[in-house]
Amino acid sequence: MKKTHIQAIKFVFVSGVGWLLDMCVYTYLVALVGITAFTANLVSGSCGALFSFIVSHERIFEKNKTGLTLKVPIYLAYTVVNIVVASFCIKLVQNWMILATAPCSFCQIKGFYPVVAKIIVTPFTLAMNFVVSRILSERFGSPEHSGQGEV
Repeated sequence: MKKTHIQAIKFVFVSGVGWLLDMCVYTYLVALVGITAFTANLVSGSCGALFSFIVSHERIFEKNKTGLTLKVPIYLAYTVVNIVVASFCIKLVQNWMILATAPCSFCQIKGFYPVVAKIIVTPFTLAMNFVVSRILSERFGSPEHSGQGEV
């Protein structure tokens, strides 16, 4: 099995733990606190993504000489953009589900639509997170990818 495939499998496992953290915080904020899906996704997604990035950086990907000091702020900036786009997609999916299932009484449970919509959007964000985490962990800041070479 290729190294990238093994890394992807490990990343999916670590991200699964991060996703559980994300979903617990998200569901709590949407269903119990009552904040909007967008705000809840921003908070919960940042928690899950940061957990996944740090663990995968340290345990899955081959680290280059650049440490987390520079990579974490870059990953958090990416995460905010990713979450804003994902939140927009969640809202679109949520609105579509409301229109498609209007008479469904089970679907009227508080938090049902935003949680199911987030589950539908998750595979796409997972794929992007793998690519960005791998690039930041293995390539970002390394001499052969910075154009500076070794001295």
